[in-house]
Amino acid sequence: EGERPALLENGQQVFASATTLSYDQTTGQASYDGDARLWQGDTSFQGDTVLIDDATGGIEVDGDAKTTIQLLRLDEATGRQVLSITRVKADTFAYDNTLLHAIYDQDAELLSEHGDMKAVKIEVYLAPDGRTLDRLEATGNVKLRLADLWAAGDHLVYYEEDGRYEMEGAPVELIEEVEPEASFIPQPPPRPGAPPTPPSCQSTTGRSMTFYRDTDTVIVDGRRELRTESGTGACRPQVF
Repeated sequence: EGERPALLENGQQVFASATTLSYDQTTGQASYDGDARLWQGDTSFQGDTVLIDDATGGIEVDGDAKTTIQLLRLDEATGRQVLSITRVKADTFAYDNTLLHAIYDQDAELLSEHGDMKAVKIEVYLAPDGRTLDRLEATGNVKLRLADLWAAGDHLVYYEEDGRYEMEGAPVELIEEVEPEASFIPQPPPRPGAPPTPPSCQSTTGRSMTFYRDTDTVIVDGRRELRTESGTGACRPQVF
């Protein structure tokens, strides 16, 4: 009869496991301690401690927090919203069901089919329906990895509605893998066991940068330009 978190489906059972359970009937808070896990289908929350608030629908995870949540994301191929699994880990996780806002704090890492990011803190903002992604915000040593694009900076906001990334840093660096320039000089075949040739990349830097998931336009320090006009050379893809 309590307030169910919008991240969970109505009418479906929710399961939990832990070493110990304590429930405060006055506050409506249940605390699962010791290798705790709360789950429903593909959605799960786990860590040293998982706390769920029946009065507000809030969820907190403390210590080695790992969550798997299903969000409605835009499918660019069809132009429709589809359920997409997002996996995030951090030291702590806190979800406010009233504000539809989740905070992953300290060594946060988000992985999804739409792109990956890593930062000191990652925040997820949901639309009023509680399931559709509105925006993502990352703060502190931010790294972003898309299909053939990597970016690094101090602060990033991603807006799902128009696929817009706004990044600030000192500086922001945007690296994109490109086709290598054609060479008219015959190249010898690689030696057996030799390391693979680093991919060819173009790099763009600036104090602030705005770019989009489906265009080649980037706004650097308020100036609009094409990413293809940036410097090119060998690079090593960002790994995290």
